[in-house]
Amino acid sequence: MDGLRPYSTIGIEGFIDGPTHPLPSSYLSRSSSSSSSPPFISWEITGVVKDKPEDFVVREILPKNNIKIAKIVSHYNSTRNTNDKNGGENATASSTTTISSEPLTEEEIIQIYLEHVATLEHPATVLRQSLEELEARVINRIPLSHDNIVGTSSNSEGVADDSIHNTEVWIPPFRLLKEDNDNLGLKFRTNRRDFHRAISIKFPFLKTVSSIRHVSPMSTTTTKNNTTTITTKDTTDSTNTNDRVTSTNTNTSTNDEHWIKVTVEDCFDGMIEHLNAPRDDLRRLLLFRNRGFDGASTISSTLLRLRSDVSKDDRRTVHHIISLKNRNFESSMRHQGSSKQDDSSLKSIVVTWKRQALAKDARKNNKRKHNSRNDGGGSDNSKHRNNDKNLLCVLKKTQKEHLTAMQILSRILKCRQSDIGFAGIKDMQAITYQFITLRDMGQQHVERNINQLGEQNVELKIIYSNVDFALNVGDLKGNFFEIMVRNLKRIKVDQHSHPDGETDASESLEESFVECDSMHINQMVERIKKHGFINFYGEQRIGHPGSSEQVGVRGFQIGQAMLRKDYMEAIKMLMEGTRHRENDDVRRVRQAWKESNGDPSTTIKAFGNADIMPRERAVLRGLKRYPNNPLESLRFLSHQMRMFYINAYQSYIFNRVASQRIKLYGDTVIKGDIYFDTDGDHCRDSIKIVNCNEVPPVEITQVVLPLPGYDVQYPGNDIGQLYKDLLLTDNIRFEKNSVPESTAKGSYRKLIVHPGKLSADIVSSNSSSASMKLSFELPKGCYATMLLRELMVTTVIRSNC
Repeated sequence: MDGLRPYSTIGIEGFIDGPTHPLPSSYLSRSSSSSSSPPFISWEITGVVKDKPEDFVVREILPKNNIKIAKIVSHYNSTRNTNDKNGGENATASSTTTISSEPLTEEEIIQIYLEHVATLEHPATVLRQSLEELEARVINRIPLSHDNIVGTSSNSEGVADDSIHNTEVWIPPFRLLKEDNDNLGLKFRTNRRDFHRAISIKFPFLKTVSSIRHVSPMSTTTTKNNTTTITTKDTTDSTNTNDRVTSTNTNTSTNDEHWIKVTVEDCFDGMIEHLNAPRDDLRRLLLFRNRGFDGASTISSTLLRLRSDVSKDDRRTVHHIISLKNRNFESSMRHQGSSKQDDSSLKSIVVTWKRQALAKDARKNNKRKHNSRNDGGGSDNSKHRNNDKNLLCVLKKTQKEHLTAMQILSRILKCRQSDIGFAGIKDMQAITYQFITLRDMGQQHVERNINQLGEQNVELKIIYSNVDFALNVGDLKGNFFEIMVRNLKRIKVDQHSHPDGETDASESLEESFVECDSMHINQMVERIKKHGFINFYGEQRIGHPGSSEQVGVRGFQIGQAMLRKDYMEAIKMLMEGTRHRENDDVRRVRQAWKESNGDPSTTIKAFGNADIMPRERAVLRGLKRYPNNPLESLRFLSHQMRMFYINAYQSYIFNRVASQRIKLYGDTVIKGDIYFDTDGDHCRDSIKIVNCNEVPPVEITQVVLPLPGYDVQYPGNDIGQLYKDLLLTDNIRFEKNSVPESTAKGSYRKLIVHPGKLSADIVSSNSSSASMKLSFELPKGCYATMLLRELMVTTVIRSNC
């Protein structure tokens, strides 16, 4: 059959729960000695994918472990869902303009944070109730007025005695997915800092400190007065911990962890007896302090009303306490009466920020902004800095390759590509929506230029201004897919006998198409829900399936040459290119390279005015400058792009090993497999080897395979040996001291993945064809095309090449 491109050419073979009958198209490699068999209708479903751009829609899902992003995404999704019901896809694209730019309230920050850190032993509701009860006890011990101090001293003393007990609340550590290793410290500091500040504003009579807490594995948890108590060993940091945060260790059974201890704020208690309305005045003073210099622009001072009979020595005591507890405060007297000498006049102390402190803070802010504007940076998106002048936008691109879209944005917005922060790279042959951040860019500047993007199949919607975070690669949680598969059919396999009675399988087997019904589709969907799918890398990463004559050079082959340190060969492969869907302009440039024997100047002239081939153009500029240094020429590509080719080869090896792992052992966990101990904490230190006596038993969804590198652990069975054999055959060695373009650290990837919210519907049907609409969520790094392959049980791409 013409147009068959086997997935095996990019290392993909087998299914988790495959059919018992022969796979369609397997006759292409079947031995001629195969015996005759009756016709059968296979499990395979064929159909047309990506027939139209709107048939493949991808929407990015950001994680909720950043409490600022959480509210923004929540607003965006709720608005999008509402508009979807009213106006379909077009409303989705424009929904970003209706999102409020109000900042998170302290109430929302606290709630989101507590929900994230909550555990079975420390529910969010109990933690919140404990905070409220603690502040209530603190407030009750402070009299409303001077009269309460004099007239109800016995009651006050009783309250004070009661508040001696349960004067602290422990907030569990903030846990992150360790696979987000590059941005771990940044997210950790941002969320804890916001929580510290939110507590100080919402509960001004409480204070927070970061504290090392050792939780014994044998400790028991008890509840008293709705507060959770654990046997612990505490080492509290006595310095200002709001600005200094240490990384978290998420092993909760035996390790020291950075908890947040909430206790009583009593630094100004020494002035209670001198104030006329201590409860209200102390609340205002604490809020004034806790809002910091930023609050001085709206509230420049706060007032402490003194008792009418306060002495001069008492006033001096209050002034001393103020200056002692905050060196940036200054205080002065205010008299409300006929004269300062009038003892009956009302005396108050005015507390303000020192002018020197405000000026110093302003200089620091200006320096920070100046450094941000002049940060040259690189094209590596992982170094995208934080800045409170970032814009958060939604980028929509239609059948546009990622790098091309970034170049269009940087050209039209007059910025560097390093100023554009993004969490992930999306499919080219699709309509994709993703969040991006634009560093230190004014909203009006973007709005003036935004209309030029439409003709480039790129759209940009500003949804939030002045955000103080930037997106980096890996920040996403996953993607939500909506896919239409048209012209659904099933494969029927017939076998015919020769007139002489002999059977030659390679000639006598024949495929034909029959109607596909909804019952079969539902059965295939249930297979995926039950077993998941093999977490192969798709053709977007490795290259298109098919022979070299069909598809040309694939990405993994370029990476393979780089890992062999044959950089000139890698450049030649890049310039030879893929033969998949290339237009006349691209073919003209490739022909110029071939005819000129690789002359960069001649090849660059062949581009003309065509805005094409950004990677090849960059490398040609490198060759022109460094004609005898192919490595430096390759470095004209961004670091991310150079690593893409290395990753493509790693992905190819992963696919080959995963295929063999499933072929030999299916979805059974075997001795020597490697796995993550928990589903949430994916880091190198949490990798373990299966010894078959684990309690509870290891699930197949925990099993991972390494992407080869110099810092990974290979399985302790024959699968580990397979890695070594494949790398030896390809003459690849990963060495730590090699240049980045010829090595890799390696990482881990799950073998089996289960999609979320998977549903399938037959949306149109007639006598000749039907269409299926699929929707589902996948974790980051997983490929929808690989889910489709498993669901449709196909070994080939059936298309004309």
